Formats: sequence, C-alpha cells, structure tokens
Amino acid sequence: MVKRSLSGPPRRIHAKRFLRSVPKSPPTSLPGAYGLVSTAYGRLDKVQLEAARKVVRRRLRRLGVLRVLVFPNLPLTRKPLQSRMGRGKGRLASHFCWIRPGQPLLVVLGVPPGRARQALAGGASKLPLATLPSPLRSLQG
Repeated sequence: MVKRSLSGPPRRIHAKRFLRSVPKSPPTSLPGAYGLVSTAYGRLDKVQLEAARKVVRRRLRRLGVLRVLVFPNLPLTRKPLQSRMGRGKGRLASHFCWIRPGQPLLVVLGVPPGRARQALAGGASKLPLATLPSPLRSLQG
C-alpha cells in the first residue's frame, strides 16, 4: 500500500512482495481457441488451479496446447488451531489469486471444439467457482 503525504512523492512501501509483476500470458486471439471463463467472483488457490490443469491435460491426451492465464501470486497465511490471539502473523499456508466474472482461466488451442468443451468441463468440476467453457473469439471483442 502506498502511503501518500500531502506534499511530495509517496513514502516508502511496507510490503514490496505484493508489487511483483505477474508473468504475462501468451496471446489467445487465435481462431479455434476455447477457454474456461469464470462467471462469478471468487478466490482461486494454487492447489485448485493445479488440479483443474491436470484434469484438462489428462482429457486432452497430449493434443493441442493448454495455457493457464491466472497466476496465484498473493500469499495466504493461517494460524494453527487452538492458538491464542496475538504472537504475530501466522505461517504461510498457500498462494491464491482473485477472480472476476468474465476472466478466462484456462485456454485450449488446436483441439476440436467438442473435445475442448469436454476437457474444460472436467477441469471446471475441480474449481470452487462457477465457470463456463466458451470460444475465445467472443471474449476478445
């Protein structure tokens, strides 16, 4: 969080790890690209994302290219159960990312449409969000 004074540039930032750049995703405007698009707000954990990726990859059977367009870069900390209040922040438990409606999560390129929809539907069953397999041309406009 940037602290601003009334005069002059912003002062120093406490936690710079939150300002790291996220890896850029490859272009997905190729014809025939199918994507798994979220239809709700939510939080996606790195374990959930990896489970969905594995299911889609297994159902495609090495056909086409699978791209993951979200990156869990925010740390999630948890304190142990039955611990008293205070004594600092909890230990790092996992990483997550926030998801908005209409945001593509996974993209499949170079696969027949029926097979792409079937694979993405299998991956959607591993996610805690409401998602919809959709052709990516409709998302680019």
